[in-house]
Amino acid sequence: MAFFAQDIFDGVEHVDFYVTFFSDAILMSIIRWLTEEAQIPPKEYLCQLRHILFRLAIHTIDELGPSEEGVQSDQPAPTGQT
Repeated sequence: MAFFAQDIFDGVEHVDFYVTFFSDAILMSIIRWLTEEAQIPPKEYLCQLRHILFRLAIHTIDELGPSEEGVQSDQPAPTGQT
């Protein structure tokens, strides 16, 4: 995962720390959701997870510029509504 993050964290020290931090945060969020007897319904949890990952992707695309495939971030992020 650190390999993929090199472009995102270009010029930043301690890339391995950031990659581990964000990976652990996502993993622990899923584990906590599973062990808390699903206080958030599955559809809502997945919608929220999708929303945050979508926002991260938009930020990454905006920072790196347009790709060769023509991926654009001009589409709105999911609203989280089910």
